[in-house]
Amino acid sequence: KLFDTAENYKFSDKFIKRLSRKNNKVISKISFNNETNSDLRKSVKKKIYEILEKNGLSEIHGLLIHDPLLPLNKSKWPVIFNELKKLKKNKVIKKIGISVYNKNELNEILKVFTPEIIQFPLNVFNQSFNDKKYLQSLKHKGIELHARSIFLQGLLLKNKVKNNKFNIWNDYFEKWEIFIIKNKITKLNGCLSFVLGNKFVDKIVIGLGNKK
Repeated sequence: KLFDTAENYKFSDKFIKRLSRKNNKVISKISFNNETNSDLRKSVKKKIYEILEKNGLSEIHGLLIHDPLLPLNKSKWPVIFNELKKLKKNKVIKKIGISVYNKNELNEILKVFTPEIIQFPLNVFNQSFNDKKYLQSLKHKGIELHARSIFLQGLLLKNKVKNNKFNIWNDYFEKWEIFIIKNKITKLNGCLSFVLGNKFVDKIVIGLGNKK
């Protein structure tokens, strides 16, 4: 019932639109890397209403800023945030949040505004957010916590991994194979158990390659 989308997720909107709309909720991400300051107001509304139209919705459950450094932009962010607050007041958006990569980014963002949703990476290799005191402090601020990349873009589920982007973790992949065999569990169960064991995580994003 809850779908995580973004501008660059091809065909996801076509799939969502075909489903029964009753109780369906969509979280979507937007970015403003190419807009000039004079275009921002129009661009915010345009992007939001495009998401609504593409997915056949009347409301976006969660709108996440894709560029985590955007709130630190003193010229762009006040304009964007003001427009988003107007859309929230008019019940076009239910919650405003942000997608981050690490805690350093988030700490800087929290000095500027408090997101209602924070989406962050969490998996057996990337455990920087597996800090229960830190997550508890976010929960005390009333923030909803969503863990993504729980399969490390699917690499943790594969038998042989060859991806230059993740060369720094080659030794970990070998240890991961040994851990799975030693504990007699599947890679899927290993990944899920790790994230589900964190009681402060509200939602887990499951990435899919195709409809099947």
